Amino acid sequence: MRKFFIFLIVAITTTSIAMAQDANKLSISTQIFMDKLSGKIVTDKTTLNEAKLKGLKPEAGSFEAAERERQFVADPVVKNGQTYMSAFIRLENPSAIAKLESLGVEIEEQFLDGKLVTALIPVDKIEEVSEVANVSSINAATLMKKSTKVARQKTNVDDVLTYSADAQSAGLPNAFDGSGVILGVIDTGIDFNHIAFKDANGNSRIKQAYVYNGSSARTYTGSSITSNLTDDNTEDHGTHTSSTAGGSSVTVSGSTVTVTNDHANATYGGMAPGADLYLAGINSLSSTYLSNAVKNMCTYADEQGKPLVVSNSWGSQIGPHDGTGDVADSYNSLFGDSHPNHVALFAASNDGGKSKDGEGGGYHIHGTASSSSPLRTILRSAIYTNTDAGYMYAGIIANAWARSTSVSKLGVKIHVLDASTGAIKTSVTMTSSGTVSGLSSYYSGSLSVYYDQVTSDKTQLLLYSQNGITSRSTSTTTQNGETYYKSKYTLAIEVYPISGSSEIDIWGGSNGYFTNHLSTSGILCSNARKKSLFFYFF
Repeated sequence: MRKFFIFLIVAITTTSIAMAQDANKLSISTQIFMDKLSGKIVTDKTTLNEAKLKGLKPEAGSFEAAERERQFVADPVVKNGQTYMSAFIRLENPSAIAKLESLGVEIEEQFLDGKLVTALIPVDKIEEVSEVANVSSINAATLMKKSTKVARQKTNVDDVLTYSADAQSAGLPNAFDGSGVILGVIDTGIDFNHIAFKDANGNSRIKQAYVYNGSSARTYTGSSITSNLTDDNTEDHGTHTSSTAGGSSVTVSGSTVTVTNDHANATYGGMAPGADLYLAGINSLSSTYLSNAVKNMCTYADEQGKPLVVSNSWGSQIGPHDGTGDVADSYNSLFGDSHPNHVALFAASNDGGKSKDGEGGGYHIHGTASSSSPLRTILRSAIYTNTDAGYMYAGIIANAWARSTSVSKLGVKIHVLDASTGAIKTSVTMTSSGTVSGLSSYYSGSLSVYYDQVTSDKTQLLLYSQNGITSRSTSTTTQNGETYYKSKYTLAIEVYPISGSSEIDIWGGSNGYFTNHLSTSGILCSNARKKSLFFYFF
């Protein structure tokens, strides 16, 4: 039996790191969520302000976009005066749902016969929820990243839509434009009144919409769909991907745009202009609401008795990458051989080729490691266009996973290297969650290590800095007519099981990559491999 696999991280935290280690139910993202609420994660943006003053240019296009890129965990949800954490909860027995609801937990959607749920947990009840019998893990919602850029003409879709001579000679029985199929798109920043979602008579082709605006979720039907403008007026990615997947064919003449059924002569158009649309706009791409949306789409399609294709142009490189995890399991329960009328498609990301200054590198390292033979690599970052790759590290820097279920804890040694010679300037060893101390002579800002063992019984370790750490010693040169900042330092890590040995995978975040470009003193770095896909399917 074929299984539908998606690889990504869902991590979570606790009211206290000590509790997370003892209870072993609260994952990294929950730890980060609670640390932000308690002030343990410093919200000071000194490093970001310094970057603005120096005229640095974010790879993400703007400082606002760069800050969104670095945020890993979804913000709290405020509803009726109560503050909640949006989360996945795994249950050994669905009977625990009644107890959760008695604590004020709002159950939103259920997967895996009630053993995986999305829920809103009152922030002052997280500890109590973790102590409920049959609760095995609590995973705060994380934020996905946007991806994909394509056009239908480049993929010969026009031949399929128009039943061209080439299509006929290839054996296509008739034209296919998506008619009879429900096309679902899950993204952020969807303009539900865009002309791409109207038919030739000006009527909306959107049959249903699911919208999460950052504080509440709502399903729209009928005329209420067009009364809703967007889930996020600062984004337009969802309008782009939805119109690419299923936008109506249109002709453009000057400032006049007209919907047409003449696909062959259209100026622009989507892949399936005849499909019924179910669009889901999810503010910030919060993982729990992504799963809620796909559950609603599947339910709607089954009620209509029509096949469903869901397009997802988002994802994350964070996670075990083996088909496990909360979002993966929520999709697995809705697709595959048991649901032949449901098909899900995922974009292959935008993360290729971020190595800087021709030094080479990749996003994935794999090898067998022990405390005496750790897995090693040099960390690099592509945060700004006019800095080298050791100047600033921010967001998710590295995520390590032990493949062996017998490994209960990973350790990491963090090295500051001389960026020219590779000589070790200082080293800090971390074997539990906490802030990394001992780097202040070389980098300003706050760097944290988190770990857990709640996702599929595999141990993970995360190196994370929400606002970034910046080199305290730099040199400058002129490149392309502007100041280019070069750090005198760079970071390297060694990851290993505290006891025993295990195969370990280390994955980079959206802003970082790994390299062995330096001949280091004491650090023989593993080869980094380019693995730019957000999701893999088998």
